[in-house]
Amino acid sequence: MDKKMLVCIFSVLLLVSGCSNDKETEKANKTVEENQQSEKELNVNEKSIQLEKKIKEEDGVIDGQVYEEEDKAIGKIVLDKKVSNEDAKNLVEKFSKELKKEYKDKVVSVQATKDGKVVEEMTINSSVNEKKEASNESKKTANDLNAKVLDVLPGVFSVKIPLEKANEVGATETSTLNLQVEGKEAIALTYYEEYKLFLNVNIPDKSYTKEELLNAVVSAK
Repeated sequence: MDKKMLVCIFSVLLLVSGCSNDKETEKANKTVEENQQSEKELNVNEKSIQLEKKIKEEDGVIDGQVYEEEDKAIGKIVLDKKVSNEDAKNLVEKFSKELKKEYKDKVVSVQATKDGKVVEEMTINSSVNEKKEASNESKKTANDLNAKVLDVLPGVFSVKIPLEKANEVGATETSTLNLQVEGKEAIALTYYEEYKLFLNVNIPDKSYTKEELLNAVVSAK
């Protein structure tokens, strides 16, 4: 057999071997992906099964179901007729919190039915929305801090906030309070020791309304 023929045979063997290896690698990768997907589904199912078991262990619960639907984790509770509406409310709140622990990044929705009718339901938003809501809840307006808006002098408002209420936004005797009306310039309130108040007596009434000042968000600096 001449040298050229040997080279050709060797090249063909390499090509066949390479194709075979590629197919085996592709098959192995596919198997790994399938195993990972199966494991993920198993974990999700196990989570749902455990939660359903907890629900069904409660007094007055006939049946319970937990499942995922897109970006939601949904809980369904079927109650016996003897369960009071107050107990239904407590159960829904309890299992809404249980689901939220397991599905932190999903919207949680739990519904209880009795005799075929919805008697209680609760929705908890995803963690991103929760943080946003928590941030909004932590903001205090001038009205929240018992502010008084007076128009004693013509053409101007005065605003005063007691120190003990200003403490709620972290203010001390050395702080300045800022009132932020949306879309307008912030208003500074200075602390007066003799009155134990933060005060500004020169706010033009042409620039702000009384309602805007009462609903202004307060911060301390």
